[in-house]
Amino acid sequence: PGKGPRIANPLKNAADVRSLSSFDCAKELGYTREAIERTKLALPGTPLLGFVGGPLTLASYAIEGETSKDLHRTKALFYTDGGTYREFLTRIADVSGEYLAKQAEWGCDALVIMDSWAGILSAEDYHGMAAPYTRRVIEIAKRTGKPVIHYANGAAHLLPEILALGATAFGLDWRTDLEQTLKTHPGILFQGNLDPALLFTPETTIREKTKQIIALVKDRPHIMNL
Repeated sequence: PGKGPRIANPLKNAADVRSLSSFDCAKELGYTREAIERTKLALPGTPLLGFVGGPLTLASYAIEGETSKDLHRTKALFYTDGGTYREFLTRIADVSGEYLAKQAEWGCDALVIMDSWAGILSAEDYHGMAAPYTRRVIEIAKRTGKPVIHYANGAAHLLPEILALGATAFGLDWRTDLEQTLKTHPGILFQGNLDPALLFTPETTIREKTKQIIALVKDRPHIMNL
């Protein structure tokens, strides 16, 4: 509690990767299907988002064993045994893509990939450690015909790499210069940019900051969100 995912036996080497069991999303995650179906019945006509964590984020928990501020074990595996890293991340990407596709099949209207720890990486590391696998998830998810939203936290410095992944829309955190981003990328659909900490401020402040974003966006399509 309060510490995020904890893995008792973190992955360390090729033998650990090869000992992983196969995974059938439809069989193992039936409770997700039930949750989607029940939610759609309870809220008819309301769009529902499917969700997975980004491959890098999921892999980091499995390799680090817990939340890490620098991903040092994950980076060490990538640089010392790239083949094992690629094998593991490819498996995560394939299962994550399949899971999103199933969520679309079960009734979700759009699909979200959230990479919480991508912002820790440099552009060079992101290019090798995360981008190929996130792109794989997006490619699988887009085959469903549903929109795919990708959000990477703290990743304003990675925006050129992220925009090349091919998602339908891209989330921006509050540290991203929205005005400059909109000018630089006129044909891209973005989401967010409001600081979630503002929800603890007076309502007048929340309204003011929200209106500032709307004023920047003007008539351009935008998903207003944190």
